[in-house]
Amino acid sequence: MAISDLPSSEIANYFHEHPETARALLSESQDKRFTPSSFISEEADGFRVGWFTKDAKRECVQKFTDLPDAATDYLLFSLGKGRLTAKAPKPQELADRAERLLSGSYGGWDVDDYEHLNPKDPHLRELWHKSMMVGGLPEEWARLDEAKKDELRGIIRNLRQLGIRTR
Repeated sequence: MAISDLPSSEIANYFHEHPETARALLSESQDKRFTPSSFISEEADGFRVGWFTKDAKRECVQKFTDLPDAATDYLLFSLGKGRLTAKAPKPQELADRAERLLSGSYGGWDVDDYEHLNPKDPHLRELWHKSMMVGGLPEEWARLDEAKKDELRGIIRNLRQLGIRTR
């Protein structure tokens, strides 16, 4: 039986037990010279899996903290067998991300990651959505007037309080 015929949880277990195979998939993706195609990339803060369009834009990007889970998602996505669901952000993590954006101390894919979060938890989703409505585009938050920044700080406080209540 091919690894791709296994359920996603067993594929992930396989990549955890055989990290060299996951690393080989990462190398294979980096060697691709055509678009459109799926990709897996290693970043400073983890791994990203998604789709390169014909004009080499990244779409459908998911972020993973470990290579075995990223490799699982890459394999499934490449074969048209769905996606491995990235772990849902915790309130504290969402608050930390928003705070970095507000302070202007973000980098890499932080803005895109935040814009595409759309948390499944209704309380998190409401606060995330509210932050986007109040602040507009996250890359512009550092340049907002103080009143808008204070509104965002309030949302960040609410996120942190939500994290305390859900522990």
